[in-house]
Amino acid sequence: MKKTFLYLSLTAIIGSVAAPTAASANDFVTNWMDSLYVSTFVGGHFLPDIETDTLTNDVPYSKETYRQERGFAARFAAGGRINEHLRAEVEFGFNRSGQGSIDEILVGATTTTSYSGHGDIDTYTLMGNLWVDIPLFGGSWGLTPYVGGGVGAALVQSDLTYTSFPGYGPQASSVELAAQLGAGLNWAISDRFSAGLGYRLLFVNGPEIRQTTGVNEVTTYRFDDMLSHSVGVTLTAHLN
Repeated sequence: MKKTFLYLSLTAIIGSVAAPTAASANDFVTNWMDSLYVSTFVGGHFLPDIETDTLTNDVPYSKETYRQERGFAARFAAGGRINEHLRAEVEFGFNRSGQGSIDEILVGATTTTSYSGHGDIDTYTLMGNLWVDIPLFGGSWGLTPYVGGGVGAALVQSDLTYTSFPGYGPQASSVELAAQLGAGLNWAISDRFSAGLGYRLLFVNGPEIRQTTGVNEVTTYRFDDMLSHSVGVTLTAHLN
């Protein structure tokens, strides 16, 4: 189900790009250079519990659930306008979620054992975004809702571990395909600055982390796809 998110994101973005086909290359460059901006997004990050199929020496061993706590999200973007309603940007993002308890059920078992855990899971993203602006009341109030999304890559850096068994738990990094959808509302507080609220729904393809956890023992953690939510405040500075 989650993998369809990436397909839907790509379809929506391609549709947005196809809209301004009447614009010439010169119009694009002029609009872009005359409307450059930088923006920040800071807020809360909500990553659902992470589930893994865990293998020992390539043999299925257990299913594990790493309980996640509320975290932190930050993004920085730079972009410009393609036309009156469409803008494109490059965005760097950071998300962090803290580790809670860990539930483990062995293959063939019927009961779940809970352990204390600690650590973080960090996700660094590099995205190309397209946003559609929809000014309210012709822009006379300075209020502009927007919708859109982006595609790119994510570096997932996992440091999830059992408190009593520090060598166990996914503790490595992986680069994966990522996509996001988002929406928000910007308010022009001056000719140069806008503030607002934003929401992001981020999809990251489930990583596979393989590491040595004991003598003659290699553990493989196969993550489910990661779908997280971020809500935050935004600040945009227009450079021209």
